[in-house]
Amino acid sequence: MAEPFEQRHATLIREFNEYLFEHPEFTERIPPGAVVVLQVADDPEYNAWSRALAEANREPGRSFVYVHIETLAPRRSRLVNPQLHIVR
Repeated sequence: MAEPFEQRHATLIREFNEYLFEHPEFTERIPPGAVVVLQVADDPEYNAWSRALAEANREPGRSFVYVHIETLAPRRSRLVNPQLHIVR
């Protein structure tokens, strides 16, 4: 049952990293060495799995930072004005 959570977690981590890259001021608010715990609105099962994963990997003295995510926007293409040329 963990596999769907692992896939979702990988997606969320990738998106969170992209967000941090685009919003460096957000990164500055995360204490050094903190364990980031992603939490998604309306997904208590994933949230429990994410908290358990973080707790299992927590080292003494490290704080938790909970990042609450409302939702993911639909994935969109970044192509600009693609042109289609058919050759026969």
